[in-house]
Amino acid sequence: MSGLVLAAILSGKEALAQYEIEVKFRGTVTSDEQWGWTCYYSYYCDVEIQEILQNPNGTLVLNEIVTVCYADSLSLKVGDYVECFGIDCRNCSYCPKQYIYKIACRTDPYYVVPEFSSILILLPFTAVMLLLRYKRKFLASA
Repeated sequence: MSGLVLAAILSGKEALAQYEIEVKFRGTVTSDEQWGWTCYYSYYCDVEIQEILQNPNGTLVLNEIVTVCYADSLSLKVGDYVECFGIDCRNCSYCPKQYIYKIACRTDPYYVVPEFSSILILLPFTAVMLLLRYKRKFLASA
């Protein structure tokens, strides 16, 4: 029986590879993270696509809002920026039922990664540089 299961898994991976439905994109979260049966009891949220990185079949469209499923909580909130890599199951007749109309990013090598805005990095860096500059001027005048 285990050989039959392995064959089914391998043929499923071959089918996905054959249709090249892997997609990668960046975008803004438009709904807070949720958990539930919608994505086989995993986490999900809606993301507005703002940058397309991989789209072999042309299924992704800029400014389109898609539902993304992922395994671990990322505490995503509206306005967060993420990069997603997964299987596009929106128009897929052979994807599992609860992934249809969604982007499945639940298992390796697929992922959803929050990205920090450059302003969040720039502000602390600037503050530290100003403090160091002030400290040098203060010590030089003493």
